[in-house]
Amino acid sequence: GLQGTGRDVDASMWALGSLGGISTVLEVMSKEGPNRPAVLRGGVLSLCECAWNATGDKEELARLPTALALLLDCISQEGTAAFSGSGAGGPLMTESTTALGSVLASLTPHVPPGRLVDVDRGVETLLK
Repeated sequence: GLQGTGRDVDASMWALGSLGGISTVLEVMSKEGPNRPAVLRGGVLSLCECAWNATGDKEELARLPTALALLLDCISQEGTAAFSGSGAGGPLMTESTTALGSVLASLTPHVPPGRLVDVDRGVETLLK
């Protein structure tokens, strides 16, 4: 479950996302993620799947901007950590960027440029 440190946490977060959707993943990430990097990583991986499944669900689409803001924060923190030489900017940066692409792929058909600042920031982040 969520008490582990590896694939078991990834699987648990995936299951939570499949059953409860984006809001459940974001809730667990906000409660457990700051102190548990494995939960944060599993949540980021789960958001990839949740984003693709959100395209046909208006409620899930409405939650994507919150996931987008969280992913932009993760990428910013990972970039800062990598830049400072702490070594923490590796795998989560790649996974967060992948999840960012998934969220944007689902969200951008519904949000024109300039309408939501985080969408514009996300696209700029992917282009860097």
